[in-house]
Amino acid sequence: MQSLDLTGMGFGVNFKNSEQKLVKYGIIGAGMMGREHLCNLYHLRSEGAAVVCVADPHLPSQQISMEFADSFGWPLKAFSGHKELLDSGLCDVVVISTPNMTHYEILMDIINHPKTHHVLVEKPLCTTVEDCRQVIEAAKKRPDMLVQVGLEYRYMPPVAKLIDIVNGGKLGHVKMVSIREHRFPFLVKVDNWNRFNCNSGGTLVEKCCHFFDLMRLFVGSNPVRVMASGAIDINHKDEVYDGKVPDIIDNAYVIVEFENGARGMLDLCMFAEGSKNEQEISVIGEIGKGEAFVPENIVRYGLRVEGRDGVRTMRAEDHRIKYDGLHHGSSYLEHLNFLSAVKAQGKKIPTVDLHDGLTAVAIGVAAQLSIELGRFVSINESNAKLACCPAARIDPSLCSLRRRLPPPTTTTQPTMAAAASLATPAAFSSSLSRRYHHQQQASASTATFKVSNSTKQRSFKTLISQSIISANQTLTRRASVVAAATSDSSSFGSGASFHGTCYVVRDNIDTDQIIPAEYLTLVPSKPEEYKKLGSYALIGLPASYETRFVEPGEYQSKYSIIIAGDNFGCGSSREHAPVALGAAGVAAVVAESYARIFFRNSVATGEIYPLESEVRICDECKTGDVVTIELDQSLLINHTTGKQYSLKPIGDAGPVIEAGGIFAYARKTGMIPA
Repeated sequence: MQSLDLTGMGFGVNFKNSEQKLVKYGIIGAGMMGREHLCNLYHLRSEGAAVVCVADPHLPSQQISMEFADSFGWPLKAFSGHKELLDSGLCDVVVISTPNMTHYEILMDIINHPKTHHVLVEKPLCTTVEDCRQVIEAAKKRPDMLVQVGLEYRYMPPVAKLIDIVNGGKLGHVKMVSIREHRFPFLVKVDNWNRFNCNSGGTLVEKCCHFFDLMRLFVGSNPVRVMASGAIDINHKDEVYDGKVPDIIDNAYVIVEFENGARGMLDLCMFAEGSKNEQEISVIGEIGKGEAFVPENIVRYGLRVEGRDGVRTMRAEDHRIKYDGLHHGSSYLEHLNFLSAVKAQGKKIPTVDLHDGLTAVAIGVAAQLSIELGRFVSINESNAKLACCPAARIDPSLCSLRRRLPPPTTTTQPTMAAAASLATPAAFSSSLSRRYHHQQQASASTATFKVSNSTKQRSFKTLISQSIISANQTLTRRASVVAAATSDSSSFGSGASFHGTCYVVRDNIDTDQIIPAEYLTLVPSKPEEYKKLGSYALIGLPASYETRFVEPGEYQSKYSIIIAGDNFGCGSSREHAPVALGAAGVAAVVAESYARIFFRNSVATGEIYPLESEVRICDECKTGDVVTIELDQSLLINHTTGKQYSLKPIGDAGPVIEAGGIFAYARKTGMIPA
């Protein structure tokens, strides 16, 4: 049994009620969703929540989580496996955010552990119906334990409002539910586990269990049978992992029939980035119709007798939300609800229980099987005999999706001339987003590194020894590999992310303010002079900027991300400007717009990522705010304010910057001799 001293570490302060008990959380699975849970729980610290430990066999994921927690002032104990975390006795509640195929084993270990741990498990509950059933049977023996399934879409404000409208009887008895999700492809995950049905349960289990849960809520009945049609038409067709081609579908129609005669339909497309809303939900009853739109947060409903002129439109908001995160505040409300149940000590039950999780998986499994068999499938058929690639378990010849795939093709890199031609904001903003442009990437390995020891082979940084970089300036990045690139560990990854404090500047920051002309005699290829360049970064800012970017006597800034206004990097064409920022430890600049030459120099040198914001972020962020840039989602998250902002995709600049600049990229890809 281990103990963790929380005294003086920021836990237990600012409680609404100073007498309330601290609820200690452990997170199993420290990837993107694990860190999302960490951020949500940080914003619930005033409610008595504290994350005290994480477990993940992937060391870089551990390290990134430690960086997150450190920026929040939270101490974490890290474990390489979930059993060690459970045995430590450190936590009261466990959040499971591991790959889908691991949920069953972890849940059974938690249920069978002598210490009581309440559990919030990410969707899907398990990847097969039989595994879900076994978890439910085991949990019956632990009445002291609360288990909630992470079907958080029901908490999204517009969805929750529509549920209230339906439950209030304003639409009458529901007859039809239509849910459309048009979105981007699956993100890159560690070891690409989500590319295969046998790991995820299939797209209609992994992604769409949310929507099947909502259908059941709206109609107030259980499913009877399912008919689906789907295919792999666009995404992942050129990817090969260990000789295997992904088999996850990227589009489908699913019809679900319910016991009370109601029907639901899902329209899924995962190559529809050009959509204003990702989710559009329509519920039609005997006397009216209601609609919800996400992320617009708009809800509409009207009655048949009133016609079009009587349709009411409202904006759905929930003022309890302190952090929007990746799911429009729904994860925050999910945690708030579950924390309330935990603190009630048996007087409340989770709103999303194990049976809800089982039913959502059963519909998804039946839909996957329907696609394979080409017919209606009853819910009773989605049983233990139907594994994650269900039809293959019955008859391997039925795996038509895999048979329809064309032979794998080789991903090609852009020519050097093409790469150079993209070095303008306009050209890059029209390029495909990293989160889907590099779907050909071969892995999603994670790496945490200090600037001085980066696997990113920058043209100047590689010359700098570890001893001359400030030890406290740490950046985090998840790196994956472009399929057509060499096996060099410095290959670019669409999963890249940056986390740190930001420095905010305004419009028209010119290169003389970034690095004054008097310092242009410094030669970046000389390590000592490169080091000095960092110490002078942004030293030319006017006196109105009271906070120095680099403290006197230091060579690096404590701010790893710069947020700027319009026309950043205007003025002369000096290449020293992005080099000085890179030497100071800057990972990325997020600006409303850039001067063309500065943007091109940033890409050509490989020193910083010049990212463009969709809106004017510099008016809403303050110097010192803790932020994360998730490049695979083109997203900036401000953890201090809880707000998130869309970024314009950087596209084909990514591999060039990651390689260390245009010449390093050309050598790496064989355009010029190494």
